[in-house]
Amino acid sequence: MQSLDLSRYKAIIFDFDGTLYDKKRFAIHLILNMPSRALWLLAVQKVRKAIKGKDFLSQEAFYEEFFTQLHKTIGSKHSKEEIRKWYFEGYMTLMHRVLTNRYDCQPEANELINSLREKGIKVAVLSDYAMIDERLKAIGLTAQFDYLYSSETAGALKPSSRPFAVVAQALEIESKDILMIGDREDTDGQGAAQADMDFMHIVRKKKQKKTRHDATWHDLAELIKKL
Repeated sequence: MQSLDLSRYKAIIFDFDGTLYDKKRFAIHLILNMPSRALWLLAVQKVRKAIKGKDFLSQEAFYEEFFTQLHKTIGSKHSKEEIRKWYFEGYMTLMHRVLTNRYDCQPEANELINSLREKGIKVAVLSDYAMIDERLKAIGLTAQFDYLYSSETAGALKPSSRPFAVVAQALEIESKDILMIGDREDTDGQGAAQADMDFMHIVRKKKQKKTRHDATWHDLAELIKKL
């Protein structure tokens, strides 16, 4: 990144989990709240890791592959239809409940995001998971975004570049004028690079900063306030 001056960007895309809130111990809380499905919860993460970055070209094709692999991982004792229903009605509901009960958005997130929009910078969220609006409200983030988009809808999880391109097109902003902010270099960072976007890597502590594009949420807040 040539400069940390945010005024050079016409839009900022935020990753969700680990960026708009600190997701420390999130996986543990999921298991503690649904111990009877611990193996299923672990299987979800294993399968998502296996297919990350692959472009299935449509939401339907993505879910077909996702639930086929999830069924194989969990075992044939349960039907693919049963697992699919559990994912949407059980897993996603559990995620929402844990967020509501355990997590809050980053400090000043509402004010900072509203401030960006007031200064003419468009803001969006690109998450690998669905139910973005519901999950934003669960962590108390009520600021208005210009666009919310799930990689599942695109049929390609990060770091596939296509979800990034879809958001850029929806915002009507060229990729070179967009900054992607996320907590994972292997997904948010690589996807942004492939889409020709700059990337800011959010880290939890100052001691984790190793490169010029690493920043804590506090660092980001200070940059926004200087706009």
